[in-house]
Amino acid sequence: LLDIRLVVARALVYALLAYSWLHDEFHLKKPLLTNMPMSPKWVILNKLNWKLFMWFYNARRLHDTHHNNMKKNYGIGSYWLDKLLGTHQK
Repeated sequence: LLDIRLVVARALVYALLAYSWLHDEFHLKKPLLTNMPMSPKWVILNKLNWKLFMWFYNARRLHDTHHNNMKKNYGIGSYWLDKLLGTHQK
């Protein structure tokens, strides 16, 4: 049996790595998440990928807002906490 502490520690490490990678992607000129073909056929066949692309596009725009006003939009992957605390800005 796995020790629950090991499972929690691994989950935290993976979450931190994912957070760091996503933040780095926001600052690249050609991020990996936007290098997808945009043909209508591709969009129809891969609606999940299209949703991921649109999420990233919108999240990156909100993150850019954070760099213009460091008191707004602290979230990297999700802005629900910013909305709850009143620090969200479009």
